[in-house]
Amino acid sequence: MADGLRAIRLTELIQDFRTLQHEISDITSMPPDVNEEGAGHELLLQCRMEGHALLQQPFQEVPLPTNNDPEEEKRHLQFVVLDAAARRFRAQQILLRAEAARRWISSRDAVLNQQQQGPASPSQMEQVDNALSNELANITHESILTQLRTADLTSHRWVEEDPSVVDIEGWLSRSHT
Repeated sequence: MADGLRAIRLTELIQDFRTLQHEISDITSMPPDVNEEGAGHELLLQCRMEGHALLQQPFQEVPLPTNNDPEEEKRHLQFVVLDAAARRFRAQQILLRAEAARRWISSRDAVLNQQQQGPASPSQMEQVDNALSNELANITHESILTQLRTADLTSHRWVEEDPSVVDIEGWLSRSHT
């Protein structure tokens, strides 16, 4: 029974990652504005590079159990679920950071447009920079995992054996993306 649930969970994670892949490919396909400077532009460029690297990274191959040992099959499925969950997590992290960069760019453009119509206070640009810093500070591993788990639970998905944030951080440190 549990192996069936694990297989369904794996399918859900892969489908979620596929959706996130499409969003990441939108970021990576946008031409960078090389004439622009600032924290948001630099962050968006970094997200493009990280997204491209994630999309190019192959799934880790693990040999299938050959001796029909249920415990070995369980460990195999758990490893594949970890790989899929960590990729989904990393994609979500990249997208959240890219969205923060886009908001910074939009806010900065609004301030610059306002300055063209009349003098604007230098503190407005500082506020835009501070908003980006605050937003990035709130994109933590725990907050991302909570966001993903909340969505999973809302969709009535089986998350009983989903990897912990420590497991995902371990995968991220081994994958170097």
